This record gives sequence, C-alpha cells and structure tokens, in this order.
Amino acid sequence: MGKVLTVSIAAYNVEQYIENTLASLCACKHKDLLEVFIVDDGGKDKTLTIARKYEEKYPNTFHAVHKENGGYGSVINTSVRMATGKYFKQLDGDDWFDADTLDAFLELLSEIDEDYVFTSVVTNHEVDGSEVITDFFDYLKEGRYLFEEIQFKRFITMHSTTLKTQLLKDADLQITEHSFYTDLELVYKPLPMANSFFVWHHPVYHYRVGVEGQSGSIAGIKKHADEHIARVKDLIDLYVSMKRGSRKKLLGLRVIKQVSNQCRVFSVVGIKEWTHVKVFYEEFKIKCPELVKKTMASSKRLNILFRTHYLLFPLFVIWDRIKKDEKPV
Repeated sequence: MGKVLTVSIAAYNVEQYIENTLASLCACKHKDLLEVFIVDDGGKDKTLTIARKYEEKYPNTFHAVHKENGGYGSVINTSVRMATGKYFKQLDGDDWFDADTLDAFLELLSEIDEDYVFTSVVTNHEVDGSEVITDFFDYLKEGRYLFEEIQFKRFITMHSTTLKTQLLKDADLQITEHSFYTDLELVYKPLPMANSFFVWHHPVYHYRVGVEGQSGSIAGIKKHADEHIARVKDLIDLYVSMKRGSRKKLLGLRVIKQVSNQCRVFSVVGIKEWTHVKVFYEEFKIKCPELVKKTMASSKRLNILFRTHYLLFPLFVIWDRIKKDEKPV
C-alpha cells in the first residue's frame, strides 16, 4: 500500500516545539502510511537539525526540507508539489496530532474516498493549560455526505480539515506566498471542485494558542494587519465568484467570521485606520449584500459601527487599549 496521508509541517524557528510535534506522529503504529515533510522555511534555529534526526531514524516517513523563506503559503505549495499521499493535511510546527486517534484516522483514510474529511479539533491554551474539544459537525451523523445536500451551520478550519491530495493537484492550488493567514486558502480554494466529504467525530489536531508572536496574537495582528485585510478580501472575491449552492453558503459562513474579525484587527491597529474601516466595509456591502445582516447579527461591534456610520470606531480603539484583550483573532 502507498502513502495514505501526507503531512506538511510548517517548521519556521520552532525548535522548542518540534520534538513534541514529531513525537506525536511517531507514536502511531502505521507510520509506514505517513509521508511527513518537515519544511524549514529559512529558519535560523535548530529546527532543521532536529528534523534531520527524525529523517535519519525514520527515512520512510520523515523528510526534512530546507528552503528559502517564502512564508506559510510557500510551505504548503512546496509540500503539495511533493505529496504522494492519498490525503493531505497541514500541521503547524508548534501543534501536534492526537496519538490516541491517529492510527484509527489512517485506517479510515485508507477506506474512504471523499474530497474533504472533517474531524474534531482540540484547542490547548499555553497560558492556563486548558483544553477544549470542538466538533464543527456535531449536528451530522458520522459518515459520507455530498456538499450540495447539506445546509451547513458552521464554517470549517484548516485544523479540522483533511483534503484529498489529487483534488489539490487538479485545482492547481497556488497559495499566496510571503503572507500570513493563508491557511484559509488551503481550505476554501479547492471547495468549488469538491463533491463529497466525510465527517469523523474524533479529535486529530491539537491547536496550541497563547504563544507570543502567533498570527492571531495582539503582536501578530499589529505586525500582519495588511496581510489580514488582503486575505479577507481574497476570500470575499472567491465567494463572489462561486455559483449559488451549499458550498458557497459554507464559504459565506467563513466570510462572515473573517469580516467580523477584521473589525477587531482595525481597532487593534489604531485610530489611523478609521478611513480604511469605512472603505473596507462599504466595499463588502456592495459585493456581498446578502451577508450584511448576518454579519451584523454575528458581531455587536459591526452592528454598532454600521448603525452609527463608523463614527464610534475610535471608542473601540480606546476600549481595546484599556482592556488589553489578548484573545486570538
């Protein structure tokens, strides 16, 4: 049997976490079904050295890849080009897979043939040690579905999603390079070409939050604000380009989430973004008028901003500075 799952690990300067990440993959009995690319994206620490140790010990499973820095999207593009596994899953270098369910997951992937596979996600908070399991499809029974027969209630994330590798290759997937927030492109760009998905109510991905410098942290938001707005606009344009149907509605749920998040990004960046706020949201209203009411319902901030014609935006900036909210976007 060939490789069942290609795992692409974005491993940029994660020497303090990468051992834990790789150990979670070594714990499974079916390592021969795994193809793991540990992509050192031009890092400066010992991540590549650690990756090579695993490559030497498990040459049939692990492959250390060193490349010039190109950002998160470049890692995905590189891994998709090399991938030979039946399915493809992205893994951040500071996150890990659930060792208790990985073997069963690999067995499942060997048997099914759906375009997308959705699983539960465990969020682990670095600061307080809390652990929360999220099942994005708890309203559906475990099994196979066609996209167009389902009315989706929640959006999907990179952490909950595994994609058929051939789907990515057929879509000629090209993720934006030198940019943060491109995990959304991996999940949603192939969506127009997908027909079926499988729901599996078990956790596979452990998502670490609360790490300083993450794209969703306050520091990350301030540093990569322009990239956030650019990727949200890309998502909006993809939504506009899609034909009506359940897949477009699924993407619409994510657009609503990201457009709502953008409000906080603007307020974290500061007062100088006031004019950008109005331009961004007025453009959104023109392109996606059918999503405006749902977006207002999902966000108290946007509800207030839209109803006051953005005049209260400076108050949100002041509020965020006082509150110093570190909740990730």
